[in-house]
Amino acid sequence: NDKNLDLVVGAPGTSFPSAGRSQGSVLVYRGRGDGRFVDTPTWAIHLDPSIRVDNAAFGSGLDVVRDSANGPAVLLVRAPFFTSKAPTGAALAQAGGMWTFAPGSLGSLPQKNRVRVLTTNASSAHFYGAAANRGVGRSAALGNVDPLPGTELVVGAVSANAAPGTLLVFSVPQILKGTLAPIAELASASSDLEGMRVTRVGDGSSVGGLAVLAPWRTTAVGPLVGAIDFVPPSPAPI
Repeated sequence: NDKNLDLVVGAPGTSFPSAGRSQGSVLVYRGRGDGRFVDTPTWAIHLDPSIRVDNAAFGSGLDVVRDSANGPAVLLVRAPFFTSKAPTGAALAQAGGMWTFAPGSLGSLPQKNRVRVLTTNASSAHFYGAAANRGVGRSAALGNVDPLPGTELVVGAVSANAAPGTLLVFSVPQILKGTLAPIAELASASSDLEGMRVTRVGDGSSVGGLAVLAPWRTTAVGPLVGAIDFVPPSPAPI
């Protein structure tokens, strides 16, 4: 809330309190206001113990999500290897998950030389993959991909254990209001890991399409040589 830019660092290979379990964390270094940052983290975010699992790699992906260059923003933390739970309580390995953190949600500054430790309970919204090996959060890109004003967040959902991939489309204005639920889904029927990477194509000032990487695509060139698909902008509002 001091208007200074902070440095947010993903540490997906860390774990707390026991090392070597790759549960993941996110470290936030407070900005000094002069282009520098404090030497040690001011805040550390971990998975809440109720959902903490080994090899979740929380913090594998980080995105600053905003609808305009100078508008309000939230922090999106992605963990494509996160294991969620089905309504029956069954573990959904590598379903993936995402969490948003609004400005001010990390609380006040800790005492000098202290780190304020929080969990994902401080998030304003979350979204988990609904099936094992869904891999939600493997990639992400921001851009306006339909005719309506407003930015969309496009998220790749893909896992090497279940080759067909999916792109999930979220409304950024809805995310800023605390809702993290997809408004559209672009599914792939082929077993080529489509969605491993995604980026918006365009100059940023108009509606643009998407470039989507499918690294296991077999083409006329040879087996598993990979390909990049171009998805044109939606001709109608999503």
